[in-house]
Amino acid sequence: MNILRFVFSPILWILSVIYVIILNFKQYLYKNNILKTNKLPAKILCVGNITVGGTGKTSLVLFLSKVLQKKHKITILTRGYKRKSRNGYLIVSDGKNILTDVKDSGDEPYLLAEKLENVPVIVGADRYSAGKIALNKFNVGTLLLDDGYQHLQLSRNLDILLIDCLNPFGNGFCLPLGLLREPLESMARAGIIILTHCNLVEKTVVDSLVEKIKRYNNSAVIATCVHKPVNFIRFADGEKIATSYFSGREVSVLSSIGNPPSFEKTLVSLNAKINNRYNFTDHHWYRAEEIKNILSINEFVITTEKDSVKLENFKDGADKEILSHLFTLQIEIEIMENKEKCLEKIEKILET
Repeated sequence: MNILRFVFSPILWILSVIYVIILNFKQYLYKNNILKTNKLPAKILCVGNITVGGTGKTSLVLFLSKVLQKKHKITILTRGYKRKSRNGYLIVSDGKNILTDVKDSGDEPYLLAEKLENVPVIVGADRYSAGKIALNKFNVGTLLLDDGYQHLQLSRNLDILLIDCLNPFGNGFCLPLGLLREPLESMARAGIIILTHCNLVEKTVVDSLVEKIKRYNNSAVIATCVHKPVNFIRFADGEKIATSYFSGREVSVLSSIGNPPSFEKTLVSLNAKINNRYNFTDHHWYRAEEIKNILSINEFVITTEKDSVKLENFKDGADKEILSHLFTLQIEIEIMENKEKCLEKIEKILET
């Protein structure tokens, strides 16, 4: 793979340059009102990133939803990447009931719907149209735009940018040569920048990253956060198990997420010993035979919450003994440095 990348890197570099030119031209069109930015009569907060792969957006959306719903009526708008349904929009949850299955909604929207009460979740590539549905059906005043940093079609009141300390900007190049969706200059649009997985790197790495960010955006609130393990859940019966349970034990990991190393490093921080890795492409839809084969040859298999919601359908008719080998790691985000500044900035925007 590295040899192929070396051989094709000149071509990828040219394609990256073309990509950036097209991206800059598109942003120019929006900035000069040649392309229309739609507005909605609501406060809109956007959570996103400038790299492909996972930075912890879903965990932050969960955190913000739980905090904000204490004072505000909110709805989550998300794309529903790799969902099976082809509807223009789909109401995954009305805040009280889940109205679709995981394949139609996509794994992340379904997880949000499953873990949140009184917060509707709507999927749709056109976030403006989905937002109008939210306002008409649920009479909310705040829309939380999940993975929308590049969605310039919809105006927002605040951009919250997530940057993963484990791999902040890849090799520094834009797609397809690198991981960047946009050049680093795009960080200037953010009002809040949150560094994720700070506990999995040295403090010097975090400090260096903060200094680099400030060269592009010196006005944003910069916060740090960790993804804190809460407990394990035995998949077969839902029993909660302490995070210390796998300390010193050999385990296998099963995931189809954008950033498998962060998940694995979290397990290692709990002193688990990883002996097998089953890493599928992001948002992979598992087949029953895949899961059966993996569980039948491993005593302990640990997966993510995002993967777990896609495995629920396999419970019916499955061998309970085999299912007892599967565990889900529950994780919550915890903002460490500048938490109050972040929440104060958000609250000030929502109350004006």
